[in-house]
Amino acid sequence: MGDVRRWLTIWVGILAVGVAMAAPASADVETYVRALDAAELIDHDDDPYHCRADGRCFGQFDDGPSALQTGNWVCEQVRQVGKPRDLVVDWLSNGEGLMPSPVSAPIIVDAATTHLCP
Repeated sequence: MGDVRRWLTIWVGILAVGVAMAAPASADVETYVRALDAAELIDHDDDPYHCRADGRCFGQFDDGPSALQTGNWVCEQVRQVGKPRDLVVDWLSNGEGLMPSPVSAPIIVDAATTHLCP
């Protein structure tokens, strides 16, 4: 029984370290995803495009985890590499694929730098 407890304690310790390393202590993933959802950048209807009443259309993330991947990339570019905000917005809005657009790129960058970047 002692061996089981010891291995369980070791396993819990390893798991705690892994969770702590996955996101910076100051990162607020939930608030980041909520900010993008409030800006209509998270898909809820299985249509990768969203058009607002003003006629502006843009792509949406499939879900929170896919949005988080982009947010983490933004943090890497801004905080670790030192790229200016406007350059990161430009890279996002002129990249290939559905997402992001000139409408959504600044929202993504601002949400990431506010909620995810340490």
